[in-house]
Amino acid sequence: MIDNNPFYESDIFRINEGTNGKVFYQADAKLDLYNTLPICGVPSKWIVHDESEIVEEDYGDFKYQYINGTDDVFLKGLSDSAEFKSSELVLPYDANVIARSAFNKSFVGQNKILNSITSIYMPEESQIERIQIAAFAENTSITSVNLDGNKLVHVGIASFRDCSKLTQITLSNKVKDIGPWCFLNCSNLTQVNLHE
Repeated sequence: MIDNNPFYESDIFRINEGTNGKVFYQADAKLDLYNTLPICGVPSKWIVHDESEIVEEDYGDFKYQYINGTDDVFLKGLSDSAEFKSSELVLPYDANVIARSAFNKSFVGQNKILNSITSIYMPEESQIERIQIAAFAENTSITSVNLDGNKLVHVGIASFRDCSKLTQITLSNKVKDIGPWCFLNCSNLTQVNLHE
């Protein structure tokens, strides 16, 4: 059982699985086994990368993280220099994972840009395959979400938890897994659409 894993809720590192089956850690984060296991089951091997292999950088309005030698590119949130003139957050094409708590207000603080965003849009051409745990949680200004990416298959645990103004969400019909508590306390959510 995952809850009995010795690393669960560890403050030392978190284990993440890449699309190529490799696993790496992120220092100073809580373990996130629920969201890092592949949809089909438990990973067959865990590989811990040296911290020097972890690269984090800003590009435009977003922060990214990748591990040298892996295929995954993590969207970590907004860059410190981000400037949006629109109330719609259009997710970039070039990441394949939205990282744990990337746009979660509890983790990124009362960012004035997040306070002004009322909708989230993932274009069909997006490379994003997975949204990790609590990625958009506690964003009380969000009213609509369109996750129409052709490659999106996993929406993680509590991804939109406490988005109390969220009224509608559109998902690609490619989505195979929606984590528990994904829409917990989204009391105004009245419409969920599956896009073909």
